[in-house]
Amino acid sequence: MAPDARAHPSRVVVLSGVYAVTLAGLVVLRAVVDSLGFVSMGWLFVLALLPILPWLIPALAPVVARIAPNVQSLKLPGGFEIALRDAAHTAPTLGAVENVLTQDLPAPFSISEAMTVASGVQALRATGSPTAVVDLGAGTKWRLPNLYYLAWLIANEPVLHWLVFTETEQTVSGVFVGVAHAADVCHRIEGAYPEYAQVAPQLAAGTASVAEPTRSDGLVAQFHQIRNGVAPPGQDAAPTLAWVDAPMLRSVVGPDLGTTAVPWGTALDRAGLQRLAQSPVPYVAATTTDGRLRGLLDQREVLVEFTRRALEGAQSS
Repeated sequence: MAPDARAHPSRVVVLSGVYAVTLAGLVVLRAVVDSLGFVSMGWLFVLALLPILPWLIPALAPVVARIAPNVQSLKLPGGFEIALRDAAHTAPTLGAVENVLTQDLPAPFSISEAMTVASGVQALRATGSPTAVVDLGAGTKWRLPNLYYLAWLIANEPVLHWLVFTETEQTVSGVFVGVAHAADVCHRIEGAYPEYAQVAPQLAAGTASVAEPTRSDGLVAQFHQIRNGVAPPGQDAAPTLAWVDAPMLRSVVGPDLGTTAVPWGTALDRAGLQRLAQSPVPYVAATTTDGRLRGLLDQREVLVEFTRRALEGAQSS
């Protein structure tokens, strides 16, 4: 019968200590002995992960299985390259939700429109995607209270969480602006405009999704709470009702807006992987040469797959 590691804790401690000392020795030798320069930091990272491989692989298996078919090659340890086919996820558009919420003021918000918004959010939820595209157009498409209302709805969704912003630059539409968590968009607007911070506590959000057809009356009331709470009727030129363009979004959302993008193509090189790893949000845009959004790379999926391939390379060498 194989020995049970739990029955010999001292042996586990000793082996772990020896492994840690050996790894530390390699780090020191690499730093002081020029001939050991071939032992890159990437390989040291791989060696550090090897002891936890039996626990790491089962935990990451579902994610790895989802991304693995999209990875064609990985070169180690020098100039590595991850070649991708369809690793970029497509973020759904708002559809009917956008049609309703981009109506200019002082357009009324009726029960039928609330039902359209609720059905649209449910359709987005059914895609299973945690992201949705918000197109700012040329900057005269979304009023601030309408965008705040959208972000508030998404922030209280069980599936949707992230807003992917695009804009129109000259004649090019769908140009990537940034990615932000819906709750962060709300908090940043509340921080920039105290009127929104005063309205926020009045918006009663339950634990379940607020965007349900049975709650249409509530959705109408919540929209008007925002609209009338941030500016009195008749003051359509108030700053709290301003149009939202890309510069304003960057100014208000600030560091919570992830703007990292990598070129859309067949390969993610070392520089692209570094940008992806340093992104403050878990989604990185894949864009064309003129900046148009083509899809989103999940930071965690790509890094997990890179680690998996690195571990495979270490085991087979």
